[in-house]
Amino acid sequence: MKKSLLFAFAAVSFCACTSDDSLGNSGVNEGDTNGAKIEIGVAQKASTSRGTGTVGGVVDPTGNAANDPYLLDNKWYGQTLNVFMFEKETLNYALDSDGTPIFDGDDMTAPETDGTITADAGTMENIAERADKAVKYYPTTGTYDFWGLHVDDAANVADISANADNTQLLLDFTINGSQDIMTAKADPNVDLLQDPTATVDPERLYSAYSSRKGVRPELLFQHELARLTFSLEGANEAVCDAGDPTLGVQGHGVQVTGVVVRSAATGQIIVAYTPAGEPADGVRAVFGTEPADTADLSLMQRDATAANIYNAPLVALEPVFPEWDDVNDTAVETAIGEALLVAPSDSLEITIAMKQNVITDMTDPLNPGSEDKEFDYKTTLYYPSLAAFQTGTGYPGFEKGKSYNIKFKVYSLERIDIITNLTPWNYEGDIYVDEDA
Repeated sequence: MKKSLLFAFAAVSFCACTSDDSLGNSGVNEGDTNGAKIEIGVAQKASTSRGTGTVGGVVDPTGNAANDPYLLDNKWYGQTLNVFMFEKETLNYALDSDGTPIFDGDDMTAPETDGTITADAGTMENIAERADKAVKYYPTTGTYDFWGLHVDDAANVADISANADNTQLLLDFTINGSQDIMTAKADPNVDLLQDPTATVDPERLYSAYSSRKGVRPELLFQHELARLTFSLEGANEAVCDAGDPTLGVQGHGVQVTGVVVRSAATGQIIVAYTPAGEPADGVRAVFGTEPADTADLSLMQRDATAANIYNAPLVALEPVFPEWDDVNDTAVETAIGEALLVAPSDSLEITIAMKQNVITDMTDPLNPGSEDKEFDYKTTLYYPSLAAFQTGTGYPGFEKGKSYNIKFKVYSLERIDIITNLTPWNYEGDIYVDEDA
């Protein structure tokens, strides 16, 4: 099994400039009292009515990305994000001049861009846009925190509530394997590094003042789940026999028809917190531990007919045959489905569903009857090994923000042939019976 690090995802920036500035320019002196506009660039709108699958790229942890066949571009593709703006180190929403929250989980659309941020010729990458196209401004006084969330359809952002001591905002969620749960908080110390020449006190971030100084909040989204990708290879050429459907030739190889992983599926996201409510372990997606909190998560695939394949809807997995390289007479590793996103765990129970068309009736040897036989393979996965799990030494398990490629070697059903051999009688000689003897 190959493990890779899932990119700590491409940042989303909020370009804050004066009302007279073009995007990316903030040439206003410190004493200017013009409102600082929070301007977010245009991008494609993404639906939140279904899980949009894995987001972001994968990098080989050894740094040898050129040899990593699972490397993906670390890009946004128009996904929907939610943004929150609070008074600094509180859970009090920053308010507009009319008393309404400026950002209280508003839908934002991520751009279709890579992981870089530029400010050249009045343009800027990685700028998210409000779905309602509204333009928002910083209050003229005060400092603020920015928080981000990406949940797809795993939760209803409107259902956020505070904990008992009002140190955390919590959101119930349920995953089905298709949602990439991500959280973010703008870090003033990180954002100041974007511009080494900036002379802004970190304690004054984020504010209209720091915006006029050219420092913008940047949300670096972190993955809260573990990512599983799957590939298969046939044990021999016969296992890869897909036939030729165009000619009506039935294949007798093995098809993988489904992959199911048992995972924790329900829990709470810590959307935002005060210094007193900061989670000690850094975990923002907390899963339930009861049996009712677990579910079978099924591998799906992207709709190949969609215009934007990277943000296409996920649909049921189509049966897949392993492939065989006839030229080199060897199996070809065949990727199947979209990545499956699961709760971090010490181990994972996995079921692989397969199907094979096999001969079942030899009444007519020249035209034997056949039918599809379905069968499952079940196992428990450990990373890096069962031995490490049992000893507890150097055992990380399946961790959040990391990607694991699970390879199946596929074997065909073995026909039951009963061999009958006849053991000869051992001759022991004649026994005479004579009534006159």
